[in-house]
Amino acid sequence: MALDLAKGKPLFGAYAKETKRPIFPVYQKCRVLFLEAEMGRSGTRDRLKQMLLPEQALGLDVYLKTRDVTLRMDTQEGKDAIEAEIATVRPDVCFADPMAKYHGVKEDSSEEMGRILRFTDYLIEKYNLSWVWTHHTTKPSVENPRQGGDRIRGSSAIFGDMDSIILVNRKSANDNPEPVLELTFELRRSEPMRAKYLKRHRSGLVTYEGDSASGT
Repeated sequence: MALDLAKGKPLFGAYAKETKRPIFPVYQKCRVLFLEAEMGRSGTRDRLKQMLLPEQALGLDVYLKTRDVTLRMDTQEGKDAIEAEIATVRPDVCFADPMAKYHGVKEDSSEEMGRILRFTDYLIEKYNLSWVWTHHTTKPSVENPRQGGDRIRGSSAIFGDMDSIILVNRKSANDNPEPVLELTFELRRSEPMRAKYLKRHRSGLVTYEGDSASGT
């Protein structure tokens, strides 16, 4: 998503079969800030090398900040550090991956998570940007058969605060090196959308598979 936004191209190269119109249109190139707290510098660099030809990287407005433990949303020092990065880069879109690495509060506390989300709202309004969280889900159980956005881990305040939610489910076997991924959607300001399917290739490239899964 971050690379397609920076390229100014429709997300995942997804076009409707009948109309040939982009399903997730991108109308202009975006400046992207990607805050990453799991893979680190070398892992992120290797992932990008897999996904881009050298000539494709030229001119992309993508800024990476990897595994910087000073970036937190539950301390004033951490919030100042995050805001300093945004004030320097001035991104159109900021990704933070994953949410859990940017705070130490109880995820099941609506009050504590509310403070995290309000700081995100502050950044969105002050710097006129879009914010994308990566967050984990819980597995449904007999006692709690969660579906849709209710599968999001932690307080319901997280689900309640989001404009658009994309749930990613692996449809292929765990040992499949080129898995098919199912995307389902919870959209607050748009018409309901059918599930979409992507394939992640060994090369790192992600391709659009359409409205039905194959090769699972």
